[in-house]
Amino acid sequence: MKLKKIKSIAAVILLGFLLSGGLIAQENKFEVWVPYTVTSGDTLWSIALNSSMENESTLVTLDKIKTYNNLDSKTIYPGDEILIPSELISDLTSDK
Repeated sequence: MKLKKIKSIAAVILLGFLLSGGLIAQENKFEVWVPYTVTSGDTLWSIALNSSMENESTLVTLDKIKTYNNLDSKTIYPGDEILIPSELISDLTSDK
């Protein structure tokens, strides 16, 4: 009984980690999201342009950033901290 409860708690914690920041599964790879502090002159478009993954349009990245950060508009301000996609990794256990 205790083991089942522990497994359930572990699953909830793992799901929370995956949904709240860190890693998003994408085609057998994981997208790493990192914090970014908005600076003067930044726009969501410029951030998406610089964060777009290989074979992904800037518009798709822009929509992902808005969704991931629960942004209702494209307006951001210097000092805002958002999460942006950083890279795709395929092996979480490799030593690099």
